[in-house]
Amino acid sequence: MAEVRPPIAEVRSGVQLRPAMREFPEQGAGRTLGEAVEHWHATRGAPRREIAPQFELNRFLRAWHEANPGGSAADARADWKAHRSAPRDRTPGDRFR
Repeated sequence: MAEVRPPIAEVRSGVQLRPAMREFPEQGAGRTLGEAVEHWHATRGAPRREIAPQFELNRFLRAWHEANPGGSAADARADWKAHRSAPRDRTPGDRFR
């Protein structure tokens, strides 16, 4: 029996634009919305990719939300500000910190 997929309106509420989904349009012109939904279903269970080091806030927020499920955005921002104001070791590759 074929898998029953929810209508697009139901998919929309849970879509996260992870790299695999953001890259979908780049993989070829002329693709349909139905193909995009199929791609989303096929890739949504894939392991998360590592966030590049230059996206420090994104890396911090991913780790913060994993450690604080259900935490608020305000708490995450406060912890980010505390994290960024803390002294850190500087190495030649850390010129923007």
